[in-house]
Amino acid sequence: MLAARSYGLLVICFFLLTPLVITAQISSTDSANAYRLHTTAAYLLHKKRYEEAILCFDSVLKLIPGNRAAQIGIAEGNFHLGNYNFALSYLNRLLEMNANDTDAVFRKALVLLSLENYKEALTVIDHYIQLSPKDPEGWYYKGYCQ
Repeated sequence: MLAARSYGLLVICFFLLTPLVITAQISSTDSANAYRLHTTAAYLLHKKRYEEAILCFDSVLKLIPGNRAAQIGIAEGNFHLGNYNFALSYLNRLLEMNANDTDAVFRKALVLLSLENYKEALTVIDHYIQLSPKDPEGWYYKGYCQ
């Protein structure tokens, strides 16, 4: 039983630490490693290990430039670290590519609220409500802005 637990712990450690070691060795076309890095980054983000998650998402962007999910992840990590302007810059880049990206629009509104820029946040929330009129969070934050 102890051997099985030790093996499981070894596998988890290998899964979490390998992407940090591999990033220097992988080729730019290796999508399997990009997927593994993204999965690890999402796990780290969930565990509130934001700095490490941002590093993994950044590695994904080096492999797949412009990857939407990695940019959202970097913005999310920076948001939780209080780096609102940096998060906003990533979200604005995403919105330049697709102004109707609901995830980016919603996250941008949250960042603007955190910056206490209620007027611009209200404009962004109104756009979000146009895109997702049945999402109650949009209506909640609209009331919060007013």
